[in-house]
Amino acid sequence: MSPVDLATVDVYRKNAFRVTGLATTATGRDIRNRRQKLVSAVRVGAADLPSEQELSAAFEVMSSPVDRLAHEIFWFWGSSTDCGCPEAVHAEHDDAVRAFNTEDPESLAAAAKHWNLLFSGGLRDHLRRRREAIDDPRLDAATVDDLAASVPLALVCLTVRMAADDERYLPHLRTWRVSPELIEDAVDRMVSPLLDDIVTATDEARRLLNDDLPDNAAELVLEKAKPALARIGPLVAEVTHRRAATVANDAAVVLNNCAVELGEAARKAGDYDADLADQILGWFDTALELVTVDEDRCSILENRTLMPRSTPRRKPKPASKKRTDPATMRSVHGWIDGVTAAGDAYYLYPLLAEWRREVTDPDFRTALDVMLISHLPDEQQRRATRQRNWWIGGAVAAGVVLMTFRYAGLIPALLVVVIAAGAAGMIALRARIRLDRRIAVHLDPEKTPGGLL
Repeated sequence: MSPVDLATVDVYRKNAFRVTGLATTATGRDIRNRRQKLVSAVRVGAADLPSEQELSAAFEVMSSPVDRLAHEIFWFWGSSTDCGCPEAVHAEHDDAVRAFNTEDPESLAAAAKHWNLLFSGGLRDHLRRRREAIDDPRLDAATVDDLAASVPLALVCLTVRMAADDERYLPHLRTWRVSPELIEDAVDRMVSPLLDDIVTATDEARRLLNDDLPDNAAELVLEKAKPALARIGPLVAEVTHRRAATVANDAAVVLNNCAVELGEAARKAGDYDADLADQILGWFDTALELVTVDEDRCSILENRTLMPRSTPRRKPKPASKKRTDPATMRSVHGWIDGVTAAGDAYYLYPLLAEWRREVTDPDFRTALDVMLISHLPDEQQRRATRQRNWWIGGAVAAGVVLMTFRYAGLIPALLVVVIAAGAAGMIALRARIRLDRRIAVHLDPEKTPGGLL
């Protein structure tokens, strides 16, 4: 048994010396006498004593010199009179043991202050003297040095385990005077078993998804992977843990694919409703919380944006195909605003395209074009650019006309005006043609949400 194995929240409560009431300097005779006394007292029903099982485990530790010395590290050493260590070493160690309280995160900082002073050599020298005092051939010098060297890792592992359950301990992870690599090692020891469980759950979810069971696959990710990732999230944020990031991203991709597949299947079957939309959007939100790769994050965000939040309302029909009254136009504006506010942009372009093919009123078709263009993703930026270019072009044209009028007379200036107007018309016509092409692209009725699938 190494100090790393002992580094749990019960490191002091289950310490063999605490359970038995023996001092760390107890001899073999002291141990035998204490065992007989305690076992007899437990068998007659004495109160306030450990159970027979706890006593048996504690005295089993005492029978192994290596395990005994490991437990000595985490219990009071007392006076150094019979040891040969400087008194300050024993005092520093006992203050470290005394300071620690699993209910108070600040006590960990106080304990670390004392332990850090022992890492410089006082702990190793004490254990070497204890080896000589125990005088057991099973306890060699190399084993003692290994025990001393593993104590910093054990204490950092203890901090990591407590931080996994209580984030108040997380800031104290850096109070230990150890290398960053050792902290990464401690974190990896803590999270690796959890990551293995997450990988198993994600692989099973992927299999269920391949069997066309997106509901079951997503449920597995949400019940198994998400809580485990939430638990280790603050820990892996303290270090560079590439495996944790990869595992989290894999779970996010599987959950995204579940949302896309369920949404597409429901729409094809006509079962897509508001409740299912909320469920699918919730899966997307969870996937966005877990994803760690930027490219996958963009794909998930795109899928979430394109996925409708509800079944779109039927579009209002114009009263006449020749002329459209103001009331119908207001109805059209209200319908488009409602669809956009509901997040159903996926349906907006095909429906407007169909509508444009149905009506013959040129004013109404123009109004539909304007409304359509206002909903294109990058239209606001393009509109601002066009306005700026028109202002610049108009200013340049006005300057040319004035200069021509001043130096060449009225007739040449009028000629310049005609040429400038013709050029502006050609530019406007070319812009309109390009705009119609963009509309045609965005109004493709067969367009479906893209993504990772």
